[in-house]
Order: sequence, then structure tokens, then C-alpha cells
Amino acid sequence: MLITLKFEVDTKKYHVYLTSISSDVLGAEDIAKLYGARWDIELIFKELKSRYALDVVNTTNPDIVEAYIWIAMLTLLVSRRIYNIVRSLNPEKLKVRYTQL
Repeated sequence: MLITLKFEVDTKKYHVYLTSISSDVLGAEDIAKLYGARWDIELIFKELKSRYALDVVNTTNPDIVEAYIWIAMLTLLVSRRIYNIVRSLNPEKLKVRYTQL
């Protein structure tokens, strides 16, 4: 395991990443971006499990499991798109607050 250290200029904080990626392959900035993207993926799967019951699939058929994952991801994508459209069409004067739920 390798330790990669990155200094964030804006916040004046150090970030430490424990990784098996050599600094010859990726620099500290790239490793930080990679871990940031990985965290976004983790949050998406957490949302898929909690809102679309992705963690409770009552089959062992890999094709059905894959289809279920695709359906959940597409549903999430469409629902977020609709949410963003509704929010963009809402006049600020109405003071209506929409949530993703």
C-alpha cells in the first residue's frame, strides 16, 4: 500500500489517500479525483438500494439482476431529470420547495 498526500490550497488542508496506485501512474490530484468519483458512485448505489430496493432482489438469475439494476438506474436518471425540470420552471416568487422524493 502507498500513501498519497494532497494539499488543498483553498481549504489549506491535507488529504491522505491510502492506495495501491503508484505516484508514477497517477499524481495526487488524479487520485483525489478518482476517489471523489468513486464516492459519487457509492452514494448513487446507496440511493438505489434505499429508494428502489436494489438490495432486495428475489432472484439468482444474473440476467434478471442486471435488468433490475438497469431499470433502477434509468428510473433514477429520469426522476432526477424531471426534478431538475420542475425546479427550473418554478418561479422564485412562489417560494415552493421541491425535494427529490
